[in-house]
Amino acid sequence: MERAFNRAFTTSLASTNAAQPNHQVPKSEEADMELADKILLWYNEKDYFSCFDLPQPRMNALDRPVWDVSDKDLSKAFRKTSLKIHPDKNPDPRARDAFDKLNSLYQILQDHSLREELIRTAAERAKRMEKRSWNPAGMDLNEELEKVSASAKEKRELQKEEADGFASQIAAQLKMKRARAQYKQALESRRGRVASESDSEEETQPNKKQAPKKDDEDNEEAAAAIRSAKMRANAKRKKKKFTM
Repeated sequence: MERAFNRAFTTSLASTNAAQPNHQVPKSEEADMELADKILLWYNEKDYFSCFDLPQPRMNALDRPVWDVSDKDLSKAFRKTSLKIHPDKNPDPRARDAFDKLNSLYQILQDHSLREELIRTAAERAKRMEKRSWNPAGMDLNEELEKVSASAKEKRELQKEEADGFASQIAAQLKMKRARAQYKQALESRRGRVASESDSEEETQPNKKQAPKKDDEDNEEAAAAIRSAKMRANAKRKKKKFTM
């Protein structure tokens, strides 16, 4: 009886398992699910640039932070990663949180002042980690010499670039200073010409004002002559009448 029950239960369980569909997640979705977890981990560890699968900032030979990634590269990496962890496409329950954190981080990196601060912090962190992992006993001498030589070469090139840039900046400032001086000189010269023309006009204006006085004098003389002529004519008429 017991053996018959066990056989029946085993058969029923096998048929039930066979009737259930297979819900295995494809490997691509598994990778995307792992990516969401990785992004949350990197974000919490402040390894922000790994969230976009981009190279880490570093310190150059002059101990200045550099990040060889353009705005276009950053936007492209954000679009690619955000599509993989978008909640509508990624079945991972933590995809929403990872997507939100990635989006907020991208918005922060759009601010160049905040980006420079993150780059500096990440570069300093990378340098500290490099010092901790440095093990001269386990290094090959030739590799170490090549590394030192490459660093020295990079330092010389950077110093030359900075010197050339500084010289160009000084030349541009001197050019701007000369241009301002020329503009100021031209402006003063123009003001002098305007003042000279104004003085000339003021000198000619009194003569123009005296001209009407001369015309008035001429008119008065003409009127006096006319009156005198009338008086003589009247005197002649009276004399002629008296004679008659």
